[in-house]
Amino acid sequence: MTTKYDIKNRLKEYFPIIFELIGENNLDWRTIEKRFGEKLDEHIKKFELTGQLIRVEASLYHIITASKEGKDEATRLLDFITKLFQELIARLDKEERKLIKKNIFDLLTNIDMKYLNFLGELCVLNQVKRNTKLKLIATEQPLDKNKKDGTKIDFVFFNADSDRKLLVEIVNLHINDNVTGTDNKIETLLDQKIKGKLNRKGLKTTYEFLLIPVVWGPIDDIKRLIQYYETYQPQFKNTSIPVCYMTFSDNVGNRVHKFGTIDTILE
Repeated sequence: MTTKYDIKNRLKEYFPIIFELIGENNLDWRTIEKRFGEKLDEHIKKFELTGQLIRVEASLYHIITASKEGKDEATRLLDFITKLFQELIARLDKEERKLIKKNIFDLLTNIDMKYLNFLGELCVLNQVKRNTKLKLIATEQPLDKNKKDGTKIDFVFFNADSDRKLLVEIVNLHINDNVTGTDNKIETLLDQKIKGKLNRKGLKTTYEFLLIPVVWGPIDDIKRLIQYYETYQPQFKNTSIPVCYMTFSDNVGNRVHKFGTIDTILE
């Protein structure tokens, strides 16, 4: 049955790779449709009340639409997401793909810039699978199994060689010139986001724990963060060097996507 916004069929037409990643794991399309409709209706209502154009934050849907309209920045990002999904399809087994069902759902139901948080989770998952033999065994697992509604961990991996679990948590850093303008502002951001997350999640677990900061922002601001790390070399317990996404062009104009640590991303 065709729904008002027909999100599922539109995605099948314009972004079919997502269904290859989902596979036989069905999503709650009724809720996805509802969330999209609520956000769109909210924008329309604001426009009708004010008569002014509303600044709409980008979401996956906006990126797809802008790419179809030929906007280069959106096309680059959508190409990166497509390749990311292709790699996840190749690297995740049937059980692992079932586990990321909620990550995909969250990506589709956050109709604003928060979608990048869930994209960041999938990027980190892909990096872990690319660089290790770890198996994904749980997502959004309660840190304390006796507190089902308590703090949750993004990913739980199993290392067959050591017979140990690794808990991986992602913290997304959305940066701009307001937070990278001075070294003190960058220090404040890192303390608030990284130390705050560690205090909530990372320091009380009995398993091995790794916090991975994912940076989103304009390239100039990412370069300022890179310079800050080169100068001060900040270190946080159980925390990796931040990672980020960038797209470059090679000598013949082909897109080259990179997702890696900020100390190597420009190499």
